[in-house]
Amino acid sequence: KSLDHFEFILENRTNDSHETILTISGLPEGIYLLYMEDLEKSKHTLKQNEKLTLKLSVDILPAYHLSIRRTH
Repeated sequence: KSLDHFEFILENRTNDSHETILTISGLPEGIYLLYMEDLEKSKHTLKQNEKLTLKLSVDILPAYHLSIRRTH
C-alpha cells in the first residue's frame, strides 16, 4: 500500500489547550503536507530515512481529524 496519504483522529484527552509532538518513521522521501480539520497547517521535506516530526497545537476540542499527504 502507498504511504502518499493517510489520516487519523487525534484525541485531546487532557481537555485543555497544549502542544504535542508526533513522530512518524518509515515514510518515503518527499514533501508532506499536514492538514488539521481540513486546513493546511505545515509543509515538511523529508530525505531518505528521515523521520517526520510534527508539532501540533491542540485546542480544547475533544478530537481532531489529521491528514498527511505526500506531494509529487
